Amino acid sequence: MEVWLSGLDVNSIQRFCCNSGKVAEIVGASELVAQISGEWPGQALAAVGLHSVEPHAFGAGAGDCLLVRGAGGVVRIVFRDKDQAKSWARAISFRLLAEAPGLGFNIAHAAFDWDRVGGLKQAMAQLIGQLQAQRNAPTLGGAMPPLPVSALCTLTGEAAHGYGKDNNERISPAVHHQRKWTRKANQRLAYIIDRLNAEPHFEYGFEFVTEFGKLTRDDTSGYHRALAEGYIAVVCIDGNGIGELVQQRLGGNGANAEQAAKFRDFSEKIQEATNAALADAVVQALARPGIEDTLRIERDGHPDDPRYQLPIRPLVQGGDDLTLVCRGDVALDFTQNFLVAFEAQTLEHLGTGLRAAAGLVFIKNGAPFLPAYDLAEHLLRSAKKRTRTEHCIDFHFVESDSLADLDAIRHSAYRTADGNVRLTRRPYTLADFVILREDAMKLRDGLSHGQLNRAQDFCRMGVAASGRAWHDIQENISRGLGGRKDCELLATADFEAIFPGGFFDQGEAPSTRLIDCMELFDFLPDRANMEAIVHA
Repeated sequence: MEVWLSGLDVNSIQRFCCNSGKVAEIVGASELVAQISGEWPGQALAAVGLHSVEPHAFGAGAGDCLLVRGAGGVVRIVFRDKDQAKSWARAISFRLLAEAPGLGFNIAHAAFDWDRVGGLKQAMAQLIGQLQAQRNAPTLGGAMPPLPVSALCTLTGEAAHGYGKDNNERISPAVHHQRKWTRKANQRLAYIIDRLNAEPHFEYGFEFVTEFGKLTRDDTSGYHRALAEGYIAVVCIDGNGIGELVQQRLGGNGANAEQAAKFRDFSEKIQEATNAALADAVVQALARPGIEDTLRIERDGHPDDPRYQLPIRPLVQGGDDLTLVCRGDVALDFTQNFLVAFEAQTLEHLGTGLRAAAGLVFIKNGAPFLPAYDLAEHLLRSAKKRTRTEHCIDFHFVESDSLADLDAIRHSAYRTADGNVRLTRRPYTLADFVILREDAMKLRDGLSHGQLNRAQDFCRMGVAASGRAWHDIQENISRGLGGRKDCELLATADFEAIFPGGFFDQGEAPSTRLIDCMELFDFLPDRANMEAIVHA
């Protein structure tokens, strides 16, 4: 029996979601993408008189079709004939164009013999090739440029079609539809992390921020320096080895119904694992003693019925991809906890513990979001380039308004004066990152920051110059000098364990961890709160 496999792939999901740079529109756009690979395919089937059945029942009825996969902006459906496939493609295309304007997508079809063993697997490969060719092909026009008399959207610069609720903000069709889905996005997030409502400190429930400016609050200035100074973090996380695992699970040429069931099961379980890891990481990041006071929102007229503001806001989530923004003081805890939880949850749901990579950018609240997001994505790629067999983290602390290309930043700001020696060891595997955090905390609490700043300046002069600063600190420690007020002086053995023989390691390409440690100072918890952090 000849059947048709149809595929829909959404293009540039992250770019579509983050185009406006505003939380409400970003999460609304993300929810639109979730609907595209969630409820909308089935609704488009119903609109043309079709319905999806279980894999082993496919082919029995004239209106049968088989939804093989639907997650992360990817849809795969098997139809009985080409006419059914095209009818569905028209229905879903009209809806996408009407309700998700500005979102790019491709649709392709591939015929195969349902009764031939391995036919679905080969059709999948053919379909992927067609979709890839469509993405790489030159476009035949694109969006029409605004006319000279057009009003432009305040957020995106696209042609506006009306005004927002306050009748003072011009918005494009894309922004209009994205805002319609913000509430649904909040409901989805509440469902994922409903475990928080069972935590004793948060029994009254959470509110989710819809503006970046509300992530930090002035009345929490005594809790944490990063929070007091208004730092937030943009975090991009992506799993490793997903494609390889799919090929492994679908290796061989099994019966098509069996292969379809495996595809469907895998796409559902990877989403469940990511959701569970997100919930675990949020709960663990908020376990730090005293943090509930920084989240409490007093409501006028309801002194005994407060709410809590979640300091972590997932923006885009699909499959194993996750982009979020959070308060600077919880970013390291959350990221570290998520990587550990992701491995544990994929082991539980898929039988294989997967690793992931993360890129973090720390910026002042109010800084432009889109450049920070681009930098976080570049950091994610940097981490993936380092290793795909271990968890890996790359991070950057933005000290000024400049958010240049990562390669340019690393070459100009993280090289010695002669440009020959690296002043960073980023990215770090998770195991090395845990050690880096511990060492950074020891340096922050055990040595005066004045002499550490001096050591950093000498490191920028080169390996030879840095040796003088290293010996000066070592001598000060031996004499009981160079500590911080109200803190215990770092022991000589600890200092030499962190920097054995000097600030730079010995090798063909020397580098130092000193600046990496120092840039984490403001984002580490107090020593008394370290027991709340889950270590790898």
